Order: sequence, then structure tokens, then C-alpha cells
Amino acid sequence: MSLSLRLGDDGPLVPVSAPGTVALLDMLLSPHDADVRAAIERSLESEPALLYWVTARAAALDHVRFCHAAEAAVWLQAGLLRCVYAGSGGVQWTMPAGVAARFSEMAAGGVRVALWAEALAVCHGVDAAVAFHAAMLQDARRWLAIYGTDNETAETSRDGVEWKSVPTDCVAQIAELTSQARAIAAGQCEPPAACQVNEDRISAVAAEAGARWTVPDEGHARRFVKVVEILSQLDRLQSEFDERLEHEKMEAMAEFAAGAGHELNNPLAVISGRAQLLMRDEPDAGRRRDLAVIKGQATRVNEMIADVMLFGRPPKPRPQKLELADVIEALVRRFQWRADEEGKTVVWKRPSAPCTMRGDSVQLSVALATLLENALDSIGPGGHVMVAIRVCMEDRETGIPRHVQITIADDGLGVAADLRGKIFDPFFSGRQAGRGLGFGLSKCWRIVTNHGGRVEVDCPPEGGALFTVTLPIDGANVIGPLTSIDRATQE
Repeated sequence: MSLSLRLGDDGPLVPVSAPGTVALLDMLLSPHDADVRAAIERSLESEPALLYWVTARAAALDHVRFCHAAEAAVWLQAGLLRCVYAGSGGVQWTMPAGVAARFSEMAAGGVRVALWAEALAVCHGVDAAVAFHAAMLQDARRWLAIYGTDNETAETSRDGVEWKSVPTDCVAQIAELTSQARAIAAGQCEPPAACQVNEDRISAVAAEAGARWTVPDEGHARRFVKVVEILSQLDRLQSEFDERLEHEKMEAMAEFAAGAGHELNNPLAVISGRAQLLMRDEPDAGRRRDLAVIKGQATRVNEMIADVMLFGRPPKPRPQKLELADVIEALVRRFQWRADEEGKTVVWKRPSAPCTMRGDSVQLSVALATLLENALDSIGPGGHVMVAIRVCMEDRETGIPRHVQITIADDGLGVAADLRGKIFDPFFSGRQAGRGLGFGLSKCWRIVTNHGGRVEVDCPPEGGALFTVTLPIDGANVIGPLTSIDRATQE
């Protein structure tokens, strides 16, 4: 048996040699080991198909581009499990002897061309690592086609990934060098006299790359698939535990907030009432000002307690049929004046299709207004806030019913990873990221969860913060939290 890795859901399969499988298995079991990363890097420099798979998955999952195998190994080390699971895991298959021999020939030929491209790049003053990387990826269509993928699918899957890591101003030159390297490797022409190359070394390295495909698997593919399955289950359980713990923490805080708010209201009412009585009979202007301050601060505390009690025991939603786009459009208009005044931009494009759901329009407006205000607080003049909605059909794999997603993204400073688990806590201050203090996001969390939904925060690679509110369309089915593996599967 041998290992193959899929290029995304229902995508073509990419073969992996037995030594490559061992290196991947070691990385799963020892993800932070420097020696393991070095072994992966050697595998990527010896297996064009594996290098193509990593390059394509990085572009699809994280929009990351590599210039050489060392960068690809670092990226893979940070998320091999997610990368494999997002591609529907590994697949075992029986490799016919003839196919193994063909893979060996193609691997040796690909590495030989890449080494010649590297040498020619040095002679022409071009980045040798970039030339090697691009040349290694040139035979992507051949690898996919020989593996049982028709040429049309192979061409679609390739998507020009071999040139995406090459600087635009170097593409033509590296393409020419690769073509020349291919001709030299095939014996069709001689290398330039100025190109000092150890041809014996090139032949030896290419032969080693080809020999990787003659090594017996000895059960490594089966173990790899099983380890992926076990680690994926552990990751899912850990994510579900973390989500549940966060939910229980917020529920406990809500219960405390409701009880504390009720107990504080009584003495606060006495303080405020006595201050008013003393003000009425106080002839001294200075003392009247002091009493007014006491009453004003008592009123402020009273407002905070109202927020506490709203968070702890909010009114139940009164769901009714509503057009969500109308709710959001009214909110955007409401905040547009502030954005214009501060030199900021709110981008909202109403979807052409209707987005009808059941929910409490007043409460949902409060929740979404909090997120919009939070986004505007986080950006400076010239910043942007993007608002969008989309309807998602039922996901049979995760059991999530038909739902709607509202996303509010900004291009501010984002939210640090260690703060994302606290940002919905009452009175949590995110002012170091330009975000406010108080119960705003806590109320948003409470309203959304009372509607059977969830609210999540993330920071995209391009920067800023992305808040996603997911709500059931029928207003009845509760949407549970997604685990990290579920998210990777949906990407």
C-alpha cells in the first residue's frame, strides 16, 4: 500500500513516496522537532508531487506563496493536520509496479531539470531558490494525469500555482531558464560554458530522488491514515471542550451579574434618593454641586447595573418574520453619518436574493449595532468596515441546519490571539486594539446565543478583525459551535 493526498474535497490525488510518508508521519507525531522539519524539507526537494501538494494547499487554505522548500516546510509544520484534513485525509492505494517505475523516472527527471534551472539561475544572477522551486512544479499536470486524473481536471487543479511564488518581473526569465534546463537535462543542448556545474552531483541527487519510489511502504501509509484519524478526533474533542467551557463561563458570569445587579440596586437607590433630598434643602452652591456629582455617579452606576442585568437575564426574543437585509441596511444608514464625519468608510452591498428569517428585529439590531460600533472604534481615518450577509444551506456532514451568516470586518489592528477568548467577557477592555470597554460585546453574545446562534471573532491574514454572526433561519434550531476541524473541512 502507498499514500496519496487529495487536493481538497473531491480533488485529484497526489502520490507520496514511502520516505515522504515517513517524514509526514513523524511530523504529525513530533510537530515541533527541527530534525523532522529538515526531513520534510529534504522530501519536498526530492518529490515534485509532494511539493506541488503543499504549495497548492497553502495557496487554497491561507493564500500563502512559497519561494523555496524551506518556507513550505515551515508552513506545513505549523498545520499539517489541518492541511491533510481539509483535503479529506490521506488515501491508501496499491501502487502497481509499472506506475512506481514511472513515478521514479518522473521524480528523477523533475529534480534534474530543477537542479539545472538552479545552476542556470546562478549564472544569470537570478534567485536560484525561486528557479529551483518553480522548475520542480512544472510537471504538475503529468503527475496528476498519470495518477488517473484526466488532463482537463489536471489543468484546472494546477491553476498556475508554479508561477504564483515567482516575482512578476522574473516570470519570463525563469520560464526561459526552465525551458533551457529541460533541454540540457534531455541532452538536446550543452550547458553554457560560463555555467560551472558538477554534473555528477546533479545525476546523483536525481538518482536519489528516483530511488525514493522503489522503497517499500511497510505499512507507513496505513499508520499515517490512522494517526490522522485519531489526531483529528482529539482535536475535535479539545475544540468542543474549549467551546463548552467558554459557554459555561459566560453563563456563570451572567448568573452572577443578574444576582449582583439586583442586590446593588437597593443601596444605590438609597444613595441617589438621599442625594436628591439633600440637594433640595442645601443653600450652599458648592455643596449642591458635590451632591449633584454624587447623584450623577449613582445614575451612571445604575445604568451599568441595568447592562449587568440585561446581560444576566435578558428578555426572551420575540421572533417574527423579518428581512435581515432591511435590518442591516437601517443600521448602516444610522452609522453612516459618524463614518462620514470621522473620514471612515462603511461598505455594504445588499444581496440580490432575499434573506428572510425569524428573529427579534429589535434585539438583533442591538447586537449588530454593537459590532458595527466596535468596528468603527477600531479603525482610524481612511479605514474601512465591510458588512455582508449570506444564506448557507444545511450542512449534512456537521448537522448544522440552514442558516444565515452576517460578517462585519474591519481593517484595524485586529484582536490578539490571547485576547479572543476574553473579548465577549463583561467589562473586558480591548482598548489596546482600539476597542471599547463595557457590556457591548457581552450583550451581543447573549442576544445571538438566545437566538440559537453563535458569534465568533477571527483575524484574517491580511489584517483587521472579522466578526461572524451565525443564526438559524427558522429561529428554532440551535447552532452548536464549530470545531477547528469542522472549519477546516468547510474551507
